[in-house]
Amino acid sequence: MRHPVTILHASDLHLHWAYLEQSLWSLRALAAAADRAGAEAILMAGDIFDTTEQPDEFVDHVAAVIRDVGVPVVMIPGNHDIRYSARERDALGDLGLAIGPRHRLIAHADGESVALAGGAIHLWGRGMPEHSPRNDPLHGITAAGRDDAWSVAIAHGELTTGES
Repeated sequence: MRHPVTILHASDLHLHWAYLEQSLWSLRALAAAADRAGAEAILMAGDIFDTTEQPDEFVDHVAAVIRDVGVPVVMIPGNHDIRYSARERDALGDLGLAIGPRHRLIAHADGESVALAGGAIHLWGRGMPEHSPRNDPLHGITAAGRDDAWSVAIAHGELTTGES
């Protein structure tokens, strides 16, 4: 039997260094909303940043706010977060390295699974790995395989039939 869980979802924050205070305020407001709701996690479905290039100091400020969040924060990249090649450094990748072990950036091209809330939530996530009209946000999706866990998916992109 699954017990109820609460998850706070956000996407398209478009944080930008030129709006430092507003960006940090937005993140703190998300954390406060999660706290008020008793959320077990915060999911951020892409476009965390407005552009791939953000000053290191800004990324450090964003990471500091996320590290202070009392529940796991799981993020995936959106089209504004990635460069045209996965080999190129970007602000979201730097953020993923700086947020600490409680939080997670899911950035594998085929998606990844994460257990949250002591295993009560099976989260599968896949960001936008490349700028391509062929991007299938749910490519590789997996289910929990347990009757007592919620299966949740987080993705960024458009669901289409593949027809023009």
